[in-house]
Amino acid sequence: AGLTTYHDLGHVDGSGKLILTATAAGMFVFPGGEYDNFMSNTSSTIEFTGSTDGTLPLKPGNFYKPYQNVIFSGTGVKYMSAENLKILGNLTIKSVTSLNNTLYNKNITILGNWVDEHTTLAGFQPGTGMVTFSGTTAQSMNLGYTENFYNLTINNSNGVNVTAGSAGLTVSHYLYLTAGNFITSTGKLITITNTSTSAIIGGSLSSFVDGPLCKSIISGQPFTFPVGDGTRFGQIVISNTTTSSSPDYWTASYFNANPTTGGYLTGTSNLASPISGVSDNEYWAITRPSGGTANIKLRWDASSGYTSTSALRSRLRVVEYESVTSLWSERGSSVSGTSTSGTVGTTTPVSANDFIFTIGRIGVTATIATSSSFSICDNGETASIPVTLSGTSPWTLKYQTTNGVTTKSFTQTGITNSNYSISLAGSDMGGYSATPYTLSLVSVSDATTSGVVTSNTVSITVKQTYTPVISGSAVAGTGETRTYSTASHSGSSYTWAWSGTSGGTITP
Repeated sequence: AGLTTYHDLGHVDGSGKLILTATAAGMFVFPGGEYDNFMSNTSSTIEFTGSTDGTLPLKPGNFYKPYQNVIFSGTGVKYMSAENLKILGNLTIKSVTSLNNTLYNKNITILGNWVDEHTTLAGFQPGTGMVTFSGTTAQSMNLGYTENFYNLTINNSNGVNVTAGSAGLTVSHYLYLTAGNFITSTGKLITITNTSTSAIIGGSLSSFVDGPLCKSIISGQPFTFPVGDGTRFGQIVISNTTTSSSPDYWTASYFNANPTTGGYLTGTSNLASPISGVSDNEYWAITRPSGGTANIKLRWDASSGYTSTSALRSRLRVVEYESVTSLWSERGSSVSGTSTSGTVGTTTPVSANDFIFTIGRIGVTATIATSSSFSICDNGETASIPVTLSGTSPWTLKYQTTNGVTTKSFTQTGITNSNYSISLAGSDMGGYSATPYTLSLVSVSDATTSGVVTSNTVSITVKQTYTPVISGSAVAGTGETRTYSTASHSGSSYTWAWSGTSGGTITP
């Protein structure tokens, strides 16, 4: 309405769509008329077409005179002008054309959906501009081929769905997470090709990547993945990375679900000691480069179920699922935070498959940390048996020895070191007369909770210590040979020596 066609390079078709064809000089010229009514209609569409390369007009289409919906078609390249482009509705790039921003490197603000129908190459050449999704309703990206962006921003609390098409996108400079979530999935994800550790600006409960996020990382560098699932923010940090080639790509995802939904069993038989439980509402998955290793740091919050006292928080662990054994095993115990939120991480890079992680907790446990047998003499020599404790100090440990006839019980309180040694002499257990003895743990508790002990035992043999008695003459003449002896005892040997002035040669 209100438009007059002055030439055959622009006309309004039967649906009310304004179609503009590039001139031979490479320009798009609007027909004369009043544009305000046309541009204010949410269904109004402008299609830039033609076989000739053309540059978009400075306006309308800029920030102050935005388009509603824009289609780029025809075989010619459509070059952005020296004005920033704003589109209140949808932007569509047909498969036979391209939108090129390399001349002036301007910005695009879009409030509707982004559609690129290309299936063998990207239809958008981003230059060094910024593309901002700032709609007030949910937006989507329908991509037939991986789209390339230089700077990309989400500023829409209702989110942008990247999974509407068959491909995802790359960002070569900065990804800005201001408000709302990018929704991604496997094969339709966001890949950050910039190796900088600050390639993502923002990332919080109010704006994150809902689904897998991929990042090019230089070996040794850390990176924080601002990922989440639905309304849950599940940030994960990897650091001290090593890969066979550098840089290389790492992908992280967060799942606001019981690990069993991903096929990762959480029953008590799937917990490697000293793990006594794992999360029932969240887990993380990392796809790493071949042979890659990294330290892992997980966030925990009030919804993770690990709050309250510092003693309870100290039992948090990073645990990893190993598909070969179907076990969750401890990987890290570096815990920080308050009563409502914090992190738990590893201090040694994880190298074992399968890089499926969640937050676990250890119970109060005591484990004899050796399978060796011990042998001591009954002259005060002691056997030191290592015991590993979990929980929070101080611990109380009860243990016993038995020879099948006599059982002796022991209690040690106030243990402050998780690597403790039980010291026993032969006299503690009953001497050498009835040996060997079997040592076993009876019970353990820490400052708050009673725990469990492992059932393994060790054997301690106590050997009698003999005092040699010399038999023989008390006197001997010069040049006389005398014989002296001690009682023989199996397992013992003796060394003979003169005390004082040598009186002759000792013959063994």
